[in-house]
Amino acid sequence: MILPIRVLLPLILLLIFVASPGFVKAPTQENIERLTITQDSYIVPITNPSFPIKTQALGMSIDDEIMSYNWDWDIAYKIMSCESGGNPEAIGDTNTKYHSYGLFQIRNLPSRNYNIEELFNPERNIEIAYEIYKQDGWLAWRRCYLELN
Repeated sequence: MILPIRVLLPLILLLIFVASPGFVKAPTQENIERLTITQDSYIVPITNPSFPIKTQALGMSIDDEIMSYNWDWDIAYKIMSCESGGNPEAIGDTNTKYHSYGLFQIRNLPSRNYNIEELFNPERNIEIAYEIYKQDGWLAWRRCYLELN
């Protein structure tokens, strides 16, 4: 049995559309969580598949906090992901005298004199990271920044 072109053509177009990389599938909870609704009610997709990371203790999302500062949000998020994997309780540089703590792995140098508990607070860690960024730029996180480029 041979189907007429008027039946085949729509089926072929449908197959091409469904197989295309930009095909939008039915919304899932995961896809919905990757959307941010701005004040103007536009829906803006977040390109990083890890967005948003919910912080249970604060009931806030880390991406919202990162986006509240005047820096390149995408780079900030990627550096945070590289440094801690999004774990607000991460401790790094344990083989050195001064360990690094939290999302952005803030090294608690004597000149900084932060309370370790505040470095584990995601909101405060991001705020401190922004202060460091304003002073030193992205090279304060040299390894992760160079991995991005």
